[in-house]
Amino acid sequence: MSEADNGATRHVRSESVTEVIAAAGSNVPGAVNRLFDLLYRDLYRVARNRVRQDGREMDLSATSLVHEAYERLVQLNELKVSDRQQFFTYAATVMRSVVVDLARSRLAERRGGGAQAVPLDTVLSNMVATPLDESVVRLNDALSHLEAVEPRLARVVEMRYFAGMTQEETAETLGLTVRTVTRDWTKAKSLLAAILST
Repeated sequence: MSEADNGATRHVRSESVTEVIAAAGSNVPGAVNRLFDLLYRDLYRVARNRVRQDGREMDLSATSLVHEAYERLVQLNELKVSDRQQFFTYAATVMRSVVVDLARSRLAERRGGGAQAVPLDTVLSNMVATPLDESVVRLNDALSHLEAVEPRLARVVEMRYFAGMTQEETAETLGLTVRTVTRDWTKAKSLLAAILST
């Protein structure tokens, strides 16, 4: 396939995604499912990058992350985005909530939040909280503080850390240059370190 053909294919796909997003925003039946089908590969790649950041400690597969994010999107019944970039910005926020909710759940389980006593040899034995869970929850709380004063920096962290996007993907999604994302990422890490140290 020539480079021109490849570009044409991407353009047609982009147009169809935009049309499906518009349909989903108008609550057309089945549009959210169609959108998920169209963007599944991209969402899976982003989720895989996210899961790889933490290795096995997070105990969350890319498939599980994508499907949980999809379930949350469907439950909302409304998709208020107008293009692919906004969709991925929103998907990053949803993935953040999935990762943080898992961490909180495992921490609550460790602290005796579960009402039932469960033998250690059950499936729930995999739900043991790790230091990573505490770090995720603390980072999320710090990110909420950062969001109040520097929303763009918070979006960059959300996409880079919680959604596992590369600098290039983050730049494309937010409509920024890679250089700006690099600068924002460095500044955000510094500010978050300061917030976490207090």
